[in-house]
Amino acid sequence: MGNSGSDKAKRQDLARQLVEQKLLSAAQAQLALADQEVTGMTFEEVLLARHWVDQATLEKLAPWLNEASPADLSALRWPASDDYEQNLQSYRRLIEKILGTSWE
Repeated sequence: MGNSGSDKAKRQDLARQLVEQKLLSAAQAQLALADQEVTGMTFEEVLLARHWVDQATLEKLAPWLNEASPADLSALRWPASDDYEQNLQSYRRLIEKILGTSWE
């Protein structure tokens, strides 16, 4: 999603739906909305990265995600793996992408 008014309205509507259905608290919704502004991730990516909702829930509540997703959200599904080291590497790659720096 871009930054158009329509996209902002969709994000806010999705946040409202998640709170109304008690899938998120109001504080979580506000934090996810703030996170997406700070990180450059989409609202949906933030929700998935924090493991607050799953892909199926997002696709049900936000059908526009099925049309054209800006990123491969499947990489953020929980659990990514049962292997700690593999999850740690995935987490580091995500943080590197967000921060634009390397762990090394």
